[in-house]
Amino acid sequence: MRVAFFGTPDVAAVALRRLITSPHDVVVAVTQPDRPRGRSGTPQAPPAKQVALDAGIPVLQPDTPKQDGFAVELAAFAPDACGVVAYGHLIPPVVLSVPPRGTYNAHFSLLPRYRGAAPVQRAIIDGETRTGVCVFLLEPTLDTGPILERAEVTIEDDDTTGTLLARLGPIGAEALVRTFDAVEAGTASPQPQDDAEATPAPKIQPGEAEIDWRLPAERIRNLIRALNPNPGAYTTFRGKRLKIWVATPGDETGEPGSAILTDEGFAIAAGSGSIHPIEVQPEGKRRMTGGEFARGARPQTGTHFGQPGEAG
Repeated sequence: MRVAFFGTPDVAAVALRRLITSPHDVVVAVTQPDRPRGRSGTPQAPPAKQVALDAGIPVLQPDTPKQDGFAVELAAFAPDACGVVAYGHLIPPVVLSVPPRGTYNAHFSLLPRYRGAAPVQRAIIDGETRTGVCVFLLEPTLDTGPILERAEVTIEDDDTTGTLLARLGPIGAEALVRTFDAVEAGTASPQPQDDAEATPAPKIQPGEAEIDWRLPAERIRNLIRALNPNPGAYTTFRGKRLKIWVATPGDETGEPGSAILTDEGFAIAAGSGSIHPIEVQPEGKRRMTGGEFARGARPQTGTHFGQPGEAG
């Protein structure tokens, strides 16, 4: 089949590479626009765009798929079907109507659980022990369409969003190829979702990245895991941000947010238990171990991270 691919980040690039090696003909790739990156602010191509360019595949980068004329531009490539992996925009009905054989999304959750933009992050925050990939037929409503492929994956205790997506990406890519194989062969058997079991997975908002030390230690650790590698969970120390990239829970107790000195460095008291920062990044500096930070910053027992009695 002639396939149009919608996707933007690294996990989408994995799927696009696999589609390119499949029997299906990827006729165009649609990604978000280039964005400024790094200190220089130089616009950089999304990973999926670079894969497409390397393979000689035309690329479209509308500001939004609702953009006037985009549906006509897509239709000029005459795709039989479309595949979507982490594109980053809702696709409007006028675009969904372009491919005669449908648009299929590889979504990184066990639908109908975690419908929305941040299914992996929300599952880790909630302490889930399993997730997966579902490929479903896109409808105008959010992540509600019938499912054609489903695969379960265990969430390991030390998984971050980055490590979990690294495992889910190839699984989703294979599931998307199998979906297109079945659609082309006429053997696809979409199964409806049970809306009564649906849970939301909205986009992570900036304020959610600030650690609330009143929460239980395990919940805080889950947040740290979920926001690694982006945007990173943080607290404040002496008026500056301190990102915590890796941490383990501990048994120490104290006023939430207060420092507790340990043989390895320091811990921070939570609402119950404590957090031992393993890898941190002070504002404007490189990543370092918790021990290195403690030797340089010298937090004293009782010193507060964030504001006493408040979030962060």
